[in-house]
Amino acid sequence: MPTATTPRMPDSPTWGQRLRGYRQQAGLTQGQFIEKLSQLVIEIDSQERLALEHIDIYNDASSYFSGVLDAPTLSRLEKGNRELNSRPRCIALIWGLNRLGVLTDTKEANRFMELAGHGNLTDSELTTLLSPGADDVPTPVKVTQGFPSGRPKLLAAALVSVAALTVAAVAGWMIRDTRDNTRAGSAAVSPNLRTHVLLTDELTSEIGELGKDQTFISLHEKDQKNSSDDWTRFIKLIPDDTGAYLGYQAYHLPDHIPVESITGLSLDVNYRGPDYQTAPWVWKIERSDTGEWVRLGDNRSSRWWSTWSEASFSF
Repeated sequence: MPTATTPRMPDSPTWGQRLRGYRQQAGLTQGQFIEKLSQLVIEIDSQERLALEHIDIYNDASSYFSGVLDAPTLSRLEKGNRELNSRPRCIALIWGLNRLGVLTDTKEANRFMELAGHGNLTDSELTTLLSPGADDVPTPVKVTQGFPSGRPKLLAAALVSVAALTVAAVAGWMIRDTRDNTRAGSAAVSPNLRTHVLLTDELTSEIGELGKDQTFISLHEKDQKNSSDDWTRFIKLIPDDTGAYLGYQAYHLPDHIPVESITGLSLDVNYRGPDYQTAPWVWKIERSDTGEWVRLGDNRSSRWWSTWSEASFSF
C-alpha cells in the first residue's frame, strides 16, 4: 500500500525548483497556490498592509497576485523557463510563502532572493516579511536614547548610523591661557570658533540590546544614506519584551580642549526606523552638575523606514 511522503527539494535547487518545493510543502496545486496568494491580499488587515506599504511592495503584491501570476506563468517560473526580473514581486512571493507557513527562515529567504538575482533582503524587509505584526523591532558627557514602553508600536526596532557630539570652542585654546588680558578680551569680543567632533567612546544598553555582532565602532562614520542597509555600518536598537529600549553613549573631551573654552554643543544623529507616532525615540543629555537628564530631541522629523534622516540637537 503506497504511503504519502513530504515533497523535498533537491540538494542544490534552482530558484524555480525552490518555488515549486515551497508550493508542494504547502500541499497546494498550482491553481490552489495562486488562489491562496490572491486571498492573502484580499484578506490582509490594515496593520500588515501599512507595513507592506512602508517597504513599497503592497501594490506589487496586490497586482501580481490578482491576475498577473496565472497558472502558465507559474509553470514556466517553476521549470526555469522564465525569470522573475522584478525585485518587488520576488519579495511579495516571500511574503506569501511565509504567510502560508513554508518560508520562515532568514537565510532561506535571502537565498531565495539571491538565486533570483536580487541580492539580500534589507533588515526592514526581513522584519516585515518574516515577523508579521511583531513588536520587535529596538562619565563626562553621556547621551541616552530610548523607546518608552506602553505606546502603540509596529516594528519598533530602530537603526542609528552615527551619534557624534560636536563641540564649538574658541580657536587657539592651546595657547589662550598665556595671552595677556587685552588680547584675551579682544578674542572674546570677536571669537574665531573652531569645532571638534567627539565620537562615541562606549555604548551601554541597559534595557533591550543591540543587533548581533554590532558595536559602537559602527557609529564612527556617517556613511549610511537614502535607503542604505549595511549591517556593519550602523547599530540596531532592539527593545525588550515590554517594548522598551534604554541605552547611553559616553563621549570624552580631549585634554587639549579646556572646558572653559566651550561655547556650545550639538548631538548629530542619523536615524532610520518607525515614525514618531508609531515608535517615539528620544535622546537626552545628562547634566554633570545635577545628574538630571535633559531632553534634546526625538525622531519626530524622521520618515518611516524609507530613508536615513539626519538631525542635530544643539544645547
